[in-house]
Amino acid sequence: MTTSNAYDFIIVGAGSAGSTAAYYLAQKNYSILVLERGKTQEQYPASFPASRWGENFNSEAVYDYCTQPQSGLNGRCNLLAAGQVTGGGSTINSMMYARGNLNDYVAWSESEEWSQPRLESLFEEIEQILKPESLPDNAFTSAIIKACEASGLAYNANFEKSGYVGTGHSLTTTIHGNRQSTDTAFLKPALTTGMVELLTEAHVHRILFSDKKAMGVEYIKDGQKKIASLKDEGEIILSAGALESPKILMLSGIGPKDMLTQFNIPEVHVNEEVGKNLADQPDCPVSFIALKDLPNDNNQISICAFAKSSLSKGECDLQLLFIPGEVNPELLVMGLRGFPNVFIRYRLLRILSRIIIRWMIRLFPSLKRFLKRSFTIMPCVMKPKSRGKVTLQSANPLDDLKINPNYLHEQHDRLVLMEGIQLARKIAQQSALNAWRKREFLPGKMELSDYINSFTGTTYHYAGTCAMGKVVDEKLRVIGIENLRVADAAIMPSLPLVTPNAACILIGLNLARIIFDGGR
Repeated sequence: MTTSNAYDFIIVGAGSAGSTAAYYLAQKNYSILVLERGKTQEQYPASFPASRWGENFNSEAVYDYCTQPQSGLNGRCNLLAAGQVTGGGSTINSMMYARGNLNDYVAWSESEEWSQPRLESLFEEIEQILKPESLPDNAFTSAIIKACEASGLAYNANFEKSGYVGTGHSLTTTIHGNRQSTDTAFLKPALTTGMVELLTEAHVHRILFSDKKAMGVEYIKDGQKKIASLKDEGEIILSAGALESPKILMLSGIGPKDMLTQFNIPEVHVNEEVGKNLADQPDCPVSFIALKDLPNDNNQISICAFAKSSLSKGECDLQLLFIPGEVNPELLVMGLRGFPNVFIRYRLLRILSRIIIRWMIRLFPSLKRFLKRSFTIMPCVMKPKSRGKVTLQSANPLDDLKINPNYLHEQHDRLVLMEGIQLARKIAQQSALNAWRKREFLPGKMELSDYINSFTGTTYHYAGTCAMGKVVDEKLRVIGIENLRVADAAIMPSLPLVTPNAACILIGLNLARIIFDGGR
């Protein structure tokens, strides 16, 4: 069955980049179809109040994945997740908004499309709509900042102006205590133009080609196979994320030759780089029992610190987040990091574990009290050297990928993370936190190397699997293919220093501008 219309653009994925691209393309009266595998944000009420953001990790708004056994973690598998909802990661994340160092983006390409003046202008345009805000302190966050200052991390009143160093408040994508996702800020306004059609619970299986020209997509909706077609000179934009965008390319016949041959996928274009260069920013929790209940409002998500490890060659390479337990039940999911692989290698067991965690929080008052009286300092390796890859498990679109992030494969990343844990402990022991800190329970008395092997995990910042210069060009066109682009974190050759949601929004807007400039 084919959809009734042909479109100027078919956008696969209504996440941070896809929703933004749809909004701007609609302003030029292009006809646009957006296909989203998940449901709308309205189906998940917990995604709106900023103080409930951790609950998103225990809902159907998240799609669970599992890594291959990690050699850098003593063969342990790792639980991964990505947004499966309109707004994508911006609907489930911690709402931190940071441009990062623009030199990180300029390094992706020397072209005009990624020049610093252009990027500054694009960020300003985004911020006129998002209006990211800095949130006020409470007693706990004030104590955290004082503890960071006592640990040698000077207060920074404005990361965007003064650089990403020291401690302070990140901007957040919130308005009056509520999340401002790209669904809210961009997709919904785009839908009011009459130029954008949104289909949710539509799972794209592959791209359809005539020779090397993209013609449409095949997807499943309501259990039926359907086809959406392009108008003449129309384009498909893959914005399904750094895990799913390369998967769709490979299922469509674009990828490493041996893999296409192995699964009898008709070859459209061989590119050995599809799925490679997978990057993530690994983290490892340092968690504490508190002496009293921590405040439960929406401002704990914005405190962070940037520091240089002894391995840094100039800029900061560590970020520390400060997370009260009640606003982050993900702390309980982190406990799965220390479980045997069998508990997370099978999707049904992963789903069951999250259901159990949801009901445990609801039914056991003692667990709620524990969350109220706990906090985590989370060191994150922001400039990792390790790189992994994603590969197909079969030619069946319903089968999950084989995901190998290669966490801590490079000794550099392990050493930086170890220094981050030591810094987190130093901050926690400052007198400014005496009124809050009772005792450390993670790592506790565990030997640090063993602890890192058992509890290192993901920040959910996957990137690089369709890297610019290798899979796409500076205009985000898939190399060797007509009428097909990728616009999401997959195109990043390297991650920015900060959480990458703002970068993904930037990619969506820049894609639209490239198209407006005649880059079709």
